Amino acid sequence: MRWLLAVAVVGCKAIPPPPVLPQHFDTSRPERETVTATVVVGFAGQVLGGDGLGVALRVERQQTDRTTLGIELAGGRAGHLTGDDEYHRRHLLVAVRGYGRFVPDRTEEALALTYGAGLSLQTTGLVTAGFHAGLAFSWVNDRVEPLGGIGLALAVPVRRGAPYGEYDILENGTATGVPQSRLPRTELFPYGSVGALVPVGATGNRLSVDAGFAIAVREDIGLMSLSFGDAQRFDAR
Repeated sequence: MRWLLAVAVVGCKAIPPPPVLPQHFDTSRPERETVTATVVVGFAGQVLGGDGLGVALRVERQQTDRTTLGIELAGGRAGHLTGDDEYHRRHLLVAVRGYGRFVPDRTEEALALTYGAGLSLQTTGLVTAGFHAGLAFSWVNDRVEPLGGIGLALAVPVRRGAPYGEYDILENGTATGVPQSRLPRTELFPYGSVGALVPVGATGNRLSVDAGFAIAVREDIGLMSLSFGDAQRFDAR
């Protein structure tokens, strides 16, 4: 369902993987040049079919007092748990993206603007360019930090590759029970997530969980995800 996760949703219906970023970060502003490395693992899927598993590695740097920039490398697989025909076989995905966030002065580490862009490659031959922008929020503290975010993502097939997914063939408006595949189209995804982050003492280690959703507007498909993160912050000094 998401790049991250790195999950492409290539299960029941053919939609391009949405470039959504499971949060796993708070809206704090560490010192300039602080580097944070995060490993994220999780699963995602369409509400009515398909599943995906994935892992991602993120490395980000505090560029200015209010701006963080990072890069994410991700890989995953998606498809039905059973079945090996052209509609249900598993697909693999790799993706890379650059992302950033900006904490406005007035929000006092409670709210951040998020944005990013990247490319993904699927074993069906699908190459997708993705873009996202949104808002992230958190309550920064040294115990348990609630996290959340909302935004919009756009996935644009650059190379469509082979058809996949399962769609009913209709005759006079009635499903025949015979499936067919088709090529994915450009898709818009409203998305959101909630989660929590736990700083582990003064070690710089940070554990997190994120539960997210997205809606493919053109295909009218709901997507859900659950992922877990383990981050290590390396101070600038």
